[in-house]
Formats: sequence, structure tokens, C-alpha cells
Amino acid sequence: MHPLWANIMRMAKLIFLVHLLLFIFIFFGFGCKTEAQEIHNGQERTQAFEELVDQVKSREERSKAFEELVAQVEAEAEAEAKIRAEIEARARAEEEARKEMLAEEEARLHQEEVAEAEQDPEPNQDDPDEAEQDPEPNQDDPDEAEPNQEEAPDAEQEPEPNQEEIAEAEQNSDPNQEEAPDAEQESEQNPHTGPQVVTGNINQLSGLEISDSVQNGRPLAIMVQNAPGARPQSGLIHADIVFETVVEYGITRFLALYSSYDAEIIGPVRSARTYYAELARSFHSIYTFWGTYHQAYSIIGSMQMDIFDAHSRLHVPYTSAGWRDHSRSSTFWHTAFINTFGIKEDSKSIGYALEGGQSLMQFKVDADETQRGDINDITVNFSSKPYQARFSYDMDTNQYLRFMAGEPHVDHETGQQIQLNNVVVLVTDITGPINHIGHMNVRTTGSHEQGKAYYFIDGQAIPGTWARESIFDPFEFADQNGNPILFNRGATWICLVHSTDRLSF
Repeated sequence: MHPLWANIMRMAKLIFLVHLLLFIFIFFGFGCKTEAQEIHNGQERTQAFEELVDQVKSREERSKAFEELVAQVEAEAEAEAKIRAEIEARARAEEEARKEMLAEEEARLHQEEVAEAEQDPEPNQDDPDEAEQDPEPNQDDPDEAEPNQEEAPDAEQEPEPNQEEIAEAEQNSDPNQEEAPDAEQESEQNPHTGPQVVTGNINQLSGLEISDSVQNGRPLAIMVQNAPGARPQSGLIHADIVFETVVEYGITRFLALYSSYDAEIIGPVRSARTYYAELARSFHSIYTFWGTYHQAYSIIGSMQMDIFDAHSRLHVPYTSAGWRDHSRSSTFWHTAFINTFGIKEDSKSIGYALEGGQSLMQFKVDADETQRGDINDITVNFSSKPYQARFSYDMDTNQYLRFMAGEPHVDHETGQQIQLNNVVVLVTDITGPINHIGHMNVRTTGSHEQGKAYYFIDGQAIPGTWARESIFDPFEFADQNGNPILFNRGATWICLVHSTDRLSF
């Protein structure tokens, strides 16, 4: 072969080999690169997947933590609710136990007094309850010669006490009698024929002339205990008006109203009752008490009156004027006391007015000695001997001395016996017990046709009526002819009983 062609052939082989090698290099190099890229991409995907798995695990952990937190919160809320329920149950149990203890103690005191009265071998002939059991009554005394009969179940069929005296008093109270021997005798029989009404600058509850010592402030009405262990009480001698009627188990309680005078110590102060609040409302007074039962708070709160609770801040405005004096009694609820000064200060702070009040009472000067009557012994038997009130008339002073359970009713601080210028007995509806605790209900409103009354003034017994349209209205006191009663100036004691058989004079 020609050398030239041989060289060309070698050159062609060389070029072919070069191209072959280049092809192999390019092919295998791209494949390696692609594989490496795929490996790299696979690693990235694996890493991304792992990150996604981590995120899912993180979310699961957060979800689990959240669930645990929710469960913890729910458990804490359940535990808190359980604790709250236990506290409320304990508080209810303590309140019920306190009420039961109070009721049992008052019932025990009442039963002890009743048992003592029943076991007394020598009955007091001045006591109508014991005089009834006297086998040999004093024939010179009409009250003992004709002892009171047993109480009839129907109040409408109960006989009225001392019918001859009441009939005589009713006849003497009629100014339209056809035969009146002379003006002097008529004035003696009826002290309200002729006396002029006292007007001017006088106190609305006592009729006393306003002076440096006699005020005319808005009445303060305060609940006072009368269980035997609470006697003698403090501050009743400074009250213008005192209401008395029954609460539980025949126990009586007082509502003392202060306007003419202040009192440094009043008490023992006791819990409110709704009908006592209604009595306080009639004078537009500031009603103060030491606690009450739960239902009473809402009822009293609806009476649109200014009130203070000296026991608790939970339900109504609180007064800090009260305190405990455990030296007065070993019985806890006979240790609460208060004064008018602190009530007035708290009234200023809370915005209660210290001026005002309402009353329809009218007053006169005391009857001349020649015009005074001789009805000198008035007995109100509220329930049993420990709660029997007696008023003894002193013609010389023209005042009534108060006795309680046969003993002089005195003031704790001064030892002075309570003296009154007027004694009033209002007959009304008293029902109960109305619940298991023994609470009673006393009607404090009604018409003159519904309300019978007896007014003891100047030694006279004046039969009449009382009326009050609503709890927001003042009392109307009238004789049988509808004329307003003229009270003597000074202190008045008002008893509420369910029938006339509770009264004797």
C-alpha cells in the first residue's frame, strides 16, 4: 500500500479512536453526573422527609402537650369546683347548725322557764296564769273570783277579758251620751274631750318640746333581745317607742325607736324579722339589726328603707357601731350591743339622711289628777310566764311601771325601772310557725275594721282601733268614734297580740 494511504488510514483510525474515547468519556461522565445528582437529590429529599417527620413529631408532641395542659386545667378546675362545693356545703352546714343551735337553746330556755312555772308550789296570786290554778280564789277580787277560761282554738270565739270594765270604758269613751251629769265628770271619764293637741316645736315620736336635751332626729329602729338570759337590757329607758310581740317559741323581742334621745349602750341586739322591719318602715326609720335568716334579707331589702346589719357585710350595708361584751352573758347571742352615735356616723358615711321620719301620733298635756282613772294594773300575756308583761299605773306620777315575768323591768346600767306615759295593745293576726325553724308571721297592716286596740292613758282604758294601709304608711290610732288618740308626751310601749284574751286589766 502506498505509504500515503497507509498514513491516511492510521490518521483515520486515530481520529476514530479519539472520537470513540471522547464519546465514551462524555457518555460515562454524564451518567456519573446524573447519578451523582440523583444521589444528591435523593439525599435532599431524604433530608426533607426527615425534616417533615421531625415537624410531624414536633406537632404531635405539641398536641400531646396541649392535651396534657387541657387535662391539667380541667383537673384543676374540677378540683377547684369540688373545693368550692365543699366550702359552700360546709358553710351551709355551719349556718344550719348555728340556726339549729340557736333554736334549740332558745327552746331550752323557754322550756326551762315553763317547767319552772309549772313546778312552782306556791303560785303568785298577782299572776293571772297562776291565779287560774288557785283552788280558793279571792272573792273580793273579780279577776280571781272569775278566773280566765282555757284558750279557745278559734280566736273569734274567745271571750273578752273583764267584760264589765271594757263595757264601762267603751261607754265612757262615747262623747255623744245623752246624759252627762256635768262637764267635770265627762272630762274625768274621757280625757280626750277638751284637751288641746300639743303643737309647735315638738318631737314627732314623744311630743316633747325640742331643746338642747331633746332632739327630733330621724328615728333609729333597733332590734333588742328579750330572752330571760338577756335581761336586764340596756338603753330601753331612752327609747321613745318600743314595740313588743312574739318571735319563735313564744319568745318576745323588742323594736326600740330612738329620736328624742341618744343611747350609749343598747342591747343585746338581735336578728331581724320581716314584720319587725315592717314596723320600722312605718316611721321611715333607719332599721338596724344583728343578722337574720337568708330569705329575710331579700324581703327586707325590697321595703325601700335604709337598713344596717351589724353582723355581716354580705347582704346589706354594714354598721361598725356594734360590739361584743362577753362579760354580760355566757350565751353568745346575748353579747351584741350597739349605740346610736355609731349608727349616725355610719349613716353619714353611707348617705342616709339623719333628718325626717313620719308619724301621725298626736299629743296632749297630762290629765289633771282629778281627771285620772284608776285602772292601775294591765297584764299582757304574750305566751307564758317568762314573757308576761305587766304595767302598774302610778296616779301620782301619771306613769306606768313595767314588770317582766313578775319582776320590775329595769335598765342594766342605771337600775332604773322602765316608766311609760302610754301603753298600747294592738290586736292583730299572728300565725305560725310558718317553717321548721319556728318563725312567726304578724300582720302589721289593715283597716280600722280589722284592727282592734286598747289605749291606756291617764289611768283610763280607751277602746279603739288601729289602721295602716301599707307597710310604707304610718299607723293611725283612733278611738271607737274615729277620733285620733291623743297621747301623753313621753314614752310609749306598744304590744301586739293575737286576741283580747291575752289582755287583762
